[in-house]
Amino acid sequence: MKTKKLVTIAILTSLAIVLSIMESFIPTGIPGVKLGLANTVTMIVLYLYSYKEASLVLLLRIFLVGLIFSGILSVSFVLSLVSGIVSLIVMLIIHRIKKDSLYFMSVMSAIFHAIAQLLMAYIYIKDISIIYYLPIMLTLSVPLGFITALITNLVIKRFREESFKPKIISISIISIIFILSLSLFIYQKTYNKADEKICRITYQNELITEISLSNPSKYKSYSSNLISVNEVGTIYEYNYLVYNIDEKDYFTLTVEIDNGRVRISNETCKKHICSDRGYISTKYENIICLPNRFIVSISDNELSDIDIIV
Repeated sequence: MKTKKLVTIAILTSLAIVLSIMESFIPTGIPGVKLGLANTVTMIVLYLYSYKEASLVLLLRIFLVGLIFSGILSVSFVLSLVSGIVSLIVMLIIHRIKKDSLYFMSVMSAIFHAIAQLLMAYIYIKDISIIYYLPIMLTLSVPLGFITALITNLVIKRFREESFKPKIISISIISIIFILSLSLFIYQKTYNKADEKICRITYQNELITEISLSNPSKYKSYSSNLISVNEVGTIYEYNYLVYNIDEKDYFTLTVEIDNGRVRISNETCKKHICSDRGYISTKYENIICLPNRFIVSISDNELSDIDIIV
């Protein structure tokens, strides 16, 4: 790979990562639905280079975002990886059949991304009611896919202009990354400061506890599964009685809150993925314990239920 090409792909990958992080903070009102801004970079690379470079950019983006935020073994990472690969395969097939079908390709990849995401979510939570999201997500996939194709088309044309030199491309993309990163930082700081963060806990698809992270002594319990609350120094321990579907028995699971951070401990899962996740502290982060069907999520005090599709 030539140096010029390598540098351009590296910069585009960085842009895809920033866009992916940025759009996760933009509420769409529908769980699991994102604007698809990061997907524009994949399509740009596909049209400028080939399927190899496009696949590389997509996989790097998913793995690096997962490594930084959700964790490689988290449910959100698996959902992103599988749905991303499915949408990429659809994209490559359509591009191979007809290269000038950018808009159709973008819409179809968005549709199959939504379908793959819902199928994986069903595999994890085993709740058929999740299928009700499908018509909404498919309907939104069409305009969002069209918008991403429009953006991709404009950028590709600009890239291919002879007057648009590589140096200008690099400076422009780096400037965009800097502006987006700064905007994301300011937005996150302002947004997190404006609203009180709430820890919401669901068990077997039902909301059972709401806890104020600024004052963990304040909470609402909607179930008898919460058996005790202990204060140990700065740590608040919420102990729950849960049924582990792998072990076929009831066990105690503990949710720890320490200075606005939340984690799961004292669980009986074989792989201990939920406790290995460690603390979460940012809105819309979650920890999912599949064998116990137990979900811990952070949101604001205006939400009434938990977004379980990420």
